Amino acid sequence: MKIKYPALISAMWASQVFATDIFINELHYDNSGGDVGEFVEVVAPAGTDLTGYKVLFYNGSNGTQYNSRELVGLVADMGNGFGTYAIDVSGIQNGAPDGVALVDASSNVIQFLSYEGSFTATAGVLAGLTSVDIGVSQSSSTPAGASLQLTGTGAQYSDFTWQAFTTATKDAVNEGQTFTGNEVVFFNEIHYDNAGGDVGEFIEIAGTAGLDLTGMTIELYNGSNGTVYNTIVLSGALPDNGNGFGTIAYYPSSIQNGAPDGMALVSATGEVIQFLSYEGVVSATAGAAVGTDSTDIGIAETSSTAIGQSLQLSGTGTRYSDFTWIAGGETPDNTNASQTFEGVGGGTPEEPEEPEEPTPGTGDVAKLFINELHYDNASSDVGEFVEIAGPAGTDLTGVSIELYNGNGGGVYKTVALSGTIPEQAGGFGTVAEYISGIQNGAPDGVALSYNGELIDFISYEGELTATGGSASGVTATDIGVAETGSTLSTESVQLTGTGSEVCHFSWSGPATSSPGEINAGQTFDASVGATCGGNDGGDGGTGGEVTLVKISEVQGSGSSSPLINAQVAIEAIVVADHQSGSGTDGDLRGFFVQEEDADADADSSTSEGLFVFDGSSPAVDVAVGDKVYLVGTVDEYFGDTQLDVQSGSVQVVSSGNALPSPAIVTLPLATTTNSGGEAIADLEAYEGMQVMFAQTLAVTELFNLDRFGEILLSSEGRQVQYTEIMTPSVEGYAAYVASAAANRLMLDDGFSIQNPSPIRFPAPGLSTANTVRMSDEVTNLTGVISYRRGSGGSGDEMYRLMPTVEPVFTRPESRKDRPDVGGSIQVASFNLLNFFNTFGNSCYLGGGTGDCRGADNTEEYDRQLQKTVTAITALDADVLGVIEIENDIVEGQNSAMASLVNALNQAGSACSDYQYVDPQQRVGTDAIAVGFLYCADTVEVTAGSSIAILDDSQLAGLGLSDYAPVFDGSSTSRPSLTVSFTEKATSEVFTVSVNHFKSKGGSGSGGNADANDGAGNWNERRTQAAEALHKWLATYPTGVSDDDILIIGDLNAYSMEDPIVELTSNGYTNVTGGEAHYSYVFDGFAGNLDHGLASASLMDQITGATSWNINSDEADALDYNTDFGRPTDIFDGTTPYRTSDHDPLLIGLSLSSVLKGDLDGDGDIDRMDFILIMRAILTRKPFDAANDINGDGVVNIVDGLLLRRSCTRARCAVR
Repeated sequence: MKIKYPALISAMWASQVFATDIFINELHYDNSGGDVGEFVEVVAPAGTDLTGYKVLFYNGSNGTQYNSRELVGLVADMGNGFGTYAIDVSGIQNGAPDGVALVDASSNVIQFLSYEGSFTATAGVLAGLTSVDIGVSQSSSTPAGASLQLTGTGAQYSDFTWQAFTTATKDAVNEGQTFTGNEVVFFNEIHYDNAGGDVGEFIEIAGTAGLDLTGMTIELYNGSNGTVYNTIVLSGALPDNGNGFGTIAYYPSSIQNGAPDGMALVSATGEVIQFLSYEGVVSATAGAAVGTDSTDIGIAETSSTAIGQSLQLSGTGTRYSDFTWIAGGETPDNTNASQTFEGVGGGTPEEPEEPEEPTPGTGDVAKLFINELHYDNASSDVGEFVEIAGPAGTDLTGVSIELYNGNGGGVYKTVALSGTIPEQAGGFGTVAEYISGIQNGAPDGVALSYNGELIDFISYEGELTATGGSASGVTATDIGVAETGSTLSTESVQLTGTGSEVCHFSWSGPATSSPGEINAGQTFDASVGATCGGNDGGDGGTGGEVTLVKISEVQGSGSSSPLINAQVAIEAIVVADHQSGSGTDGDLRGFFVQEEDADADADSSTSEGLFVFDGSSPAVDVAVGDKVYLVGTVDEYFGDTQLDVQSGSVQVVSSGNALPSPAIVTLPLATTTNSGGEAIADLEAYEGMQVMFAQTLAVTELFNLDRFGEILLSSEGRQVQYTEIMTPSVEGYAAYVASAAANRLMLDDGFSIQNPSPIRFPAPGLSTANTVRMSDEVTNLTGVISYRRGSGGSGDEMYRLMPTVEPVFTRPESRKDRPDVGGSIQVASFNLLNFFNTFGNSCYLGGGTGDCRGADNTEEYDRQLQKTVTAITALDADVLGVIEIENDIVEGQNSAMASLVNALNQAGSACSDYQYVDPQQRVGTDAIAVGFLYCADTVEVTAGSSIAILDDSQLAGLGLSDYAPVFDGSSTSRPSLTVSFTEKATSEVFTVSVNHFKSKGGSGSGGNADANDGAGNWNERRTQAAEALHKWLATYPTGVSDDDILIIGDLNAYSMEDPIVELTSNGYTNVTGGEAHYSYVFDGFAGNLDHGLASASLMDQITGATSWNINSDEADALDYNTDFGRPTDIFDGTTPYRTSDHDPLLIGLSLSSVLKGDLDGDGDIDRMDFILIMRAILTRKPFDAANDINGDGVVNIVDGLLLRRSCTRARCAVR
């Protein structure tokens, strides 16, 4: 933590704002006669390694540093877990004033003390800081052997006070000083940003088990202005996770996303224990840390960080400084995965063990290999390095690293190494060489040489053949993993596994780097495996005799091969050819082989198939039906068992052989989990094999068809969202999702290329006319099974079928025409999926400007407008509530709404005059809003009525002020817009309210957190919006006292969730819903988010209601986007299909007046109605609103008299 505002520092430090358990404890600088025995003593928790810490000495007359002493070694225990460390320093200046400072190994200032006054440092790491006068001093009359010492009881510097003593206690606890134990607490883990809406943000602290947290706080700081934007009050005590330490995670809402932002841990007495930040340094202008600069933890999360990741401390120790920040899988409320707490208290620290002598056989430069590499990261590349590994004691004289340019194959930099390989584990070690300007691949390479002879040669992001250097003429081995422009600067690609030579390990990553150290997941063991062949790239050699094995032996019965990294030979039949060079972009750089039927084993748990990886330039072109003899190395590539033959051999034994019988498989299957913890159907026993699913499978998701050639299939037909048909339940939802996973299979086009053209499914290529739709079916699907990552990268793996027989899709249901819902008036609701006519970052957002949504440019806008007009004119509604339209209605004819209406009026539709409702203000503060357009031929806004908006300003009047925010601000529902319309033909009035409730995205806390019951995030906020809506509508906000009210819109809740129940429990009936009704598909599940709910009086006037499934059934490849190089000829703007991701809802109305008092429903009020009401009064029937003629909530004789006066015929005669 760097101190910023010098003018504040004296007051802050004097009031003990900063807590530290490493501090200056004793000082002697002056005595009578010549100064003797001058020293400074530091106190720290026992076992603390002070190596790299420094004591700095400052001259008070000019503020400059005049001396320094570096500390080395561990602190012994002198009682209750603390010890002292004294250094003798001759020539300590005698004050008036002078000072002494303590800084850690990273030059962070821990203390800046002075004696005989205070002063401001003008140079060095303390420049600008003002010292704190300790308040006691020595002089030329002080006796030799005296000192200034801290006294008191406690564990932090702030617990003690300075006093002068005549007898020094150097290297011992001071007089009157008692240590109460080494209790520590510090930030241990944080998650604040991830791909999509931020999910599960948290901050975790760690410390001594049992530490009372009562009164402590965490202050969250806004880096843009240094202020505190949230404070978390802590309570309770730290649990014991083991070895006397524990962790607690806190889940504040909306941790800001950095660039930079920060967090301070503050003691119960207001002392700043830690002030950390991410993505830069924060200068605090408020809060407990005011006047200070934070310490940047040095790593960050981004908008591409996977959900379930965090930033966390790693290492072994007992205090914050013992650990290092890394990125990894989140572990809230638990010790981090790569963190070990050593335990507290007791004993003298052990002396470091002498390094073991290297094992026999060290010193062989031929056994060196490239072990880790960092070459690319987000923003400007920093900390680039190449790490080599090998036997401990190997002399690196004559060893060089050569960097190769993949464009031409020449050497662009050579770095000569020196020194020896250290002993780090098992007789092996690593050395990292930092090299700036390592090229970023596609491809490039690195070679290791000794006196001009090649030792190892790798490439990344593709293969390359060297044209110079020691590797001239040799093709590098592509490591198969890569860094990108979003890789963290603290990550690398690296070897993992167990062994002693390069072939025993596999490349992985990017993962947290460890330059100069053995990689995480790497163990050196000289007893593992046979000797590798040469490491010098691909030479086609086999490395000697190998054992012929069956594929079932390679696959084994578990999730990974028992022969990992072993060199083996197999003989089998090629069943699928995905080699590069076959004429199709995006091939998988290999082929699938399967044992002949006669060679299959009898174990159903072992697969008979295997993927063979032969790189981008295969030496042998194989064909389906070839029998091949293969020599290669067994590998697990992100969980998929493969045989890498790049350094082995491929020999075609014969061609035209009959193919092995495909295995017959049927869903459902047992489930397993991928690396992201997601349940998937377990096809491990068929990995690499050709199979046939002897059943009919239905399409249940098409989202990634255009980009990645994927179609999700289900054996139980179209899958429905759990809460569309079931009440939310944690147990029920978990069982439902697991059952759905057991019935799912991913159909993959078999290409690694993204955005293929044409899109393979359905053959010969996707178009509007030749498409595949939700619920389409395929029978006897045949292909090979591979376990691979999908569009989400690692953590999104699942078993995929790549067809060997082109699938033929059948369509149980064809596209439907506009539904006939009857009635004289039709009302529709339509989410337009971000209809904007502004591009770039100049759109209205929260009172300022922000990124626009929807179309990115004029071409996309024209396509979106054409499709939207086509859909709306075909829908032919009299009143249309639109959702997700640009919130720029105040711009008049330049607004998105006006542009849409103008285009509709030019399209020549059945309605000759579309108009839009203008509320004369923006509808809320979000970039998107709701709105109305209507056909002026048939309806008009009711004369004298108001255009009503429900936002947070209405909540107090509804008695719901405690709910705020509900409609205003971030993570809220959009304000509702309500309008009363009059049907011109009948003069009947009805009111429509269009809504867009908060989505399920992001993450909330409390009642807004995802309860894992199927309702998702923000359920409480949506339910609050529903309650506010029905209570507000009951006040007739448009000024029209008519009970015919219709609620429409995207409520972002399925039919059995709380927001819908809130409305149906308070006078409204859902005219949609149920398993057969859907308007949206997410994650392969169909459900209804777009609802219509009618008041009691309106229900009898509804003639029909349904969604028109023109969007959710269709592949998004048909929409207006041109992203990712999508084939533009797929688009057809003359059809409504895939205008949006939501289906429009259409409701028919046949409006009629309700005659108050017409109790028998015969159209008039007569003696029969009077008899009915009097009978109800005299027999005291339960309350019926129809009998409450004066609307006072009570049915009595007054209502009877009023009804008689309202008779429509003379003397109430019966017709």
